[in-house]
Amino acid sequence: MVHSLLLYYVKKAEEMDLGISLTLYVKGLIVEGITISRKIYYEEIQAILTGGTPALNDSNADKLDKVHSSLQDFIKMEADKANTEFSVPEYVYLKDVKIYRGSPNDFVFTQHWVCNLSSIDAFSIGHVTYR
Repeated sequence: MVHSLLLYYVKKAEEMDLGISLTLYVKGLIVEGITISRKIYYEEIQAILTGGTPALNDSNADKLDKVHSSLQDFIKMEADKANTEFSVPEYVYLKDVKIYRGSPNDFVFTQHWVCNLSSIDAFSIGHVTYR
C-alpha cells in the first residue's frame, strides 16, 4: 500500500507541476530526484526523441524513421492522457535523478526515471545528506 503523504505529493506534482525533491527507497536502491508531472515527462521524452537516433546505415534509416514516427505518436497519445483528470496516480515521474549504489559517491545519473508507487518501500521528502 502506498503511504498517503507520498500519494498526496505525487498527486500535487501532477496537478500543479510542483518540483518536489524526493528520496525514494526502492528494492534496496536509494533514488533521489525532482518530481515532474506525467505530461511534462512525456513532453521531455518526446523532445529527446525529436533529435532522433542516427541510423547505422542507409538501409536502416527508413525503418528507424518509422519507429520514431510511431513512438512519437504513442508519446503524444500518452501525453494527451495526462491532460485528463485521474483520481489516484500509479507512478511517480522524476527528473535529474541520482540512483545510489551503496555510498554517497557511488551513484548513476539519469535525466528521467519512472517508478510504480507500489514498488516504493520508503521515502523522505528532500535530498539525502550524509554526515
